[in-house]
Amino acid sequence: MSYTTVKAKVCDLFNLPQIPAENTILVRQYASPHPMVPEIEHHVFNVDELRDLVNWWRGTISRNIWLYGPTGTGKTSTIEQFAARLGIPVYKIGCHLRREFSEFEGRWTFKRNESGTGTEPVFNKGVLPMSMEEGAILLLDEYDTCNPSTAMAFNAVLDSQKLLITETSELVKANDKWLVAACCNSNGSGDQTGQYRGVQPQNAAQMDRWLILKKDYLPVEEEKAILENVASQLPQDIKDAMIAYGNELRAVNVWSGGGLNVPFTTRTLIAWAKWTLSLYRSKISGNTLEVALEKVLLQRGEPTDQEVMRQIWQRVNPIGKKP
Repeated sequence: MSYTTVKAKVCDLFNLPQIPAENTILVRQYASPHPMVPEIEHHVFNVDELRDLVNWWRGTISRNIWLYGPTGTGKTSTIEQFAARLGIPVYKIGCHLRREFSEFEGRWTFKRNESGTGTEPVFNKGVLPMSMEEGAILLLDEYDTCNPSTAMAFNAVLDSQKLLITETSELVKANDKWLVAACCNSNGSGDQTGQYRGVQPQNAAQMDRWLILKKDYLPVEEEKAILENVASQLPQDIKDAMIAYGNELRAVNVWSGGGLNVPFTTRTLIAWAKWTLSLYRSKISGNTLEVALEKVLLQRGEPTDQEVMRQIWQRVNPIGKKP
């Protein structure tokens, strides 16, 4: 699909008023809506993160980024919302141990022939050649769960910017705008926490092809902005307590060197706030905040983890206040 580009102010596009107004970036505009360009949704960017993404987009250091961090920190949504604001198509595929490299290339299917008397085989290109040809983003979700030998097959493509499709012998050359993002829970060295079963240590030669970026949980002020967007009706002391509770849980999580095995993510925070509001509007009796907490978080833990989480909540709970 053809497109034109227009200049846009970075500060307006990413809602970062501290960036000088003269800083601009090119945004794609397709003649008709591209089905693979993500919809723009609320997302909080910070300046440092955006700088890294823009350098990736420009190919300043590498056109391949490996974004890793705990679950629920917004790794995948960060890539998608960056692309949404720039009008870039995203071809996302979920990875796992048994996914073969040929699945990224495409597969054979059957279609009815022109005479309508039977079927004929046709090769449907996969996300890899499609993203290469369009100059789109190939988003490899949970890429570190791939078999290391499968991941190694990407080396030649990332280096040469070419793909020879095994099944058809077609040579695909990457558009010079092609970008690759891997979103993972590890930095390629395997799961060090015990929380992410299925994560595989990757080959050092594979990891040498990537710019490694860490995605951590959002700062307090940024999580406040998110809560304000999704649950502005909640009293401020309640919202502050929810965020404080989450940060206390993160401090004792195994990712931070503690013993708690249940992660408290931004996704959990949003679900907790939405569930609380839903219960309150339904006039459910009891402490709606704690009822919602049980459903979105506490029941995921072992009894010892549940006890720790309940004790911490009692410490930060604004006593006598509820929405």
